[in-house]
Amino acid sequence: MELTRAFQGEFNSQRNNKVIAEYCTSCHIHKEFDSEQHVTEIRPEYRRRLFRTTTECRACHYLEKQWAHNEVLRKTRRPREVNQGDFRKFEKEYTKVYGKT
Repeated sequence: MELTRAFQGEFNSQRNNKVIAEYCTSCHIHKEFDSEQHVTEIRPEYRRRLFRTTTECRACHYLEKQWAHNEVLRKTRRPREVNQGDFRKFEKEYTKVYGKT
């Protein structure tokens, strides 16, 4: 429940990132994951302003619920797709709601 709220931006950015990062590091694949370092390293790969300036994990990462299979998938807005403009609608909505550009 708290994870869903963090992805929805209900907490301040530090709390959102903390909850999301704890979720990521709960997986054996990401045990050594450093979320602050990751954000700093990955931002230059994006050409769209929102993604180059964001400080929140949830700008690039999100959850997708599949009701038919009763599961939640972790998804990423990857630089290639973002740079091609595949997430313009998301960028517009995010900027409108959170005022970040």
